[in-house]
Amino acid sequence: MSGYCKASLLVGAIVILTACTSTGTREYIGPDAKAAELNMQLGLSYLQSGDYKIAMDKLDKALKQNPNLPSAHNTIALL
Repeated sequence: MSGYCKASLLVGAIVILTACTSTGTREYIGPDAKAAELNMQLGLSYLQSGDYKIAMDKLDKALKQNPNLPSAHNTIALL
């Protein structure tokens, strides 16, 4: 399986898992909400490129900025 195919499957899994997540709480609306999303996306990119330490650092930062970000939790689970 090619690297591109694996990355596509990983992104697809995250999208599906995020879509299935329901906490029953309000969406986090804070000054760091956008930064958390960006750090999560960076973490996913580093994960896809095999830089696991940097990926974890970015995902940890995302969760500090927004502890209720499902995509960050899902990406950490995949990592």
